[in-house]
Amino acid sequence: MELVKPHRLQEGDTIRLVAPASSMESLDRKDVDRGTRNLEKLGFEVEVSPEALTTWRGTAGPAKERARVLMDGFTDPDVDGLMCVWGGYNSNDLLEYLDWGLIRDNPKPFIGYSDITALNNALLSKSGLVSFNGPAFITFCHSFLMP
Repeated sequence: MELVKPHRLQEGDTIRLVAPASSMESLDRKDVDRGTRNLEKLGFEVEVSPEALTTWRGTAGPAKERARVLMDGFTDPDVDGLMCVWGGYNSNDLLEYLDWGLIRDNPKPFIGYSDITALNNALLSKSGLVSFNGPAFITFCHSFLMP
């Protein structure tokens, strides 16, 4: 399968935060605000998927719902890239619900690590999309980056 390389993120692009594994609801609001400001300082518009704030059995929702959120991000023309909140577990549950052809037709940078590696590998093998292992949104939330 021929590789599909997404466009390079640029200043002014919109990054949608998604939670294909664990929810971000356990993060302190001040940390979320800090992470958002740090990404904005890099020149990005930041949009939090509302579903990233939900919790269902330790994840950010049932597998079909988390997969729908990813598909919405790939197909939304106003979203330039997808960044995972963090890893967690059970992102592999989404694999059967993703439309690999639609992802291939709408390539965008997809960034994450830890449990998200299952998605990174599947994106490459099933759609040919080159994705990026790291950094997740949680990386930008640390106080040593910005108080």
